[in-house]
Amino acid sequence: MGNTLNHKLAVYLVALSIVSVLLLLVHQRIAVTVTPSLRYRVFYLKDCSEKEIRKGEYVLFNLDHPVTRDLSFKKTIKQVVCAPGDQLSVNDRDYYCNGIFIGRAKDVSLRNEEVTNFVYSGEVPARSLFVMGHNKDSYDSRYFGFISSGDVEKMAYPLF
Repeated sequence: MGNTLNHKLAVYLVALSIVSVLLLLVHQRIAVTVTPSLRYRVFYLKDCSEKEIRKGEYVLFNLDHPVTRDLSFKKTIKQVVCAPGDQLSVNDRDYYCNGIFIGRAKDVSLRNEEVTNFVYSGEVPARSLFVMGHNKDSYDSRYFGFISSGDVEKMAYPLF
């Protein structure tokens, strides 16, 4: 009986060690979003160059903005919806990329505070990205404007 218990304990400790090592390796490659701003929650992260970033891609970047100053974790994932060379236009609070509607800015935040939307009409400048979430309440480029492609830390590929 004692040998069986020792054997089970040894197998358990080996399995726990393997899982721990895998989690440490995967930790740098997996991101989990905690807000409902995207329809996906778990992403695989990959290093990238600025040249790889295209419209439709998901990107991880550090959102250093006055609205986020009280947050301890400022990394965020958003989808690139308008890229350099595209035409971004804003009509009232409606946003268009190359004439296609991409979203509407809100007047009031979830905290019932008035919000100011980013206003721009013209070609998206080089190295600039207009990023958005899928949820109408997502805090994204509709409010903070372009992000620099140089600020993108990783490409993010949705897993589920």
